[in-house]
Amino acid sequence: MKVGDRVEIIPGTRFEHQACGTGIVTAVHSSDSIFPLTVRWENGTEYLYTDRDVRLVTFYKVGDRVRLAPDSKYFDQFDGLGTITEVNPTVSDEGDLFVYSVTADSGYSNGYRHEDLILADKDKIHVMAD
Repeated sequence: MKVGDRVEIIPGTRFEHQACGTGIVTAVHSSDSIFPLTVRWENGTEYLYTDRDVRLVTFYKVGDRVRLAPDSKYFDQFDGLGTITEVNPTVSDEGDLFVYSVTADSGYSNGYRHEDLILADKDKIHVMAD
């Protein structure tokens, strides 16, 4: 894993009680460290983990068809569907992570957070294995 990767606690691990949605790897320490990964969670807390405690997560992949969520503050930016054109877990703006570049069918393009989007095919949520 690398700094900027989006992760979640692996269910059933000893740190499962610390699960706060998803987090961002903020530091990778030497490989001889007992806990080589520092993760900042959505609630602002930071803890140390191994790669056996957390796994990479992406909600959407390049090519996925999405629409804007009705509760997104960006809901009025385009109607209909768009396509994920890029996934960049380190793109931030004032603390928000605009990870997903989306090009709407109308041609409009912008970056969005995962919570701003709804997968057009709701059965496709991606968890990346180690």
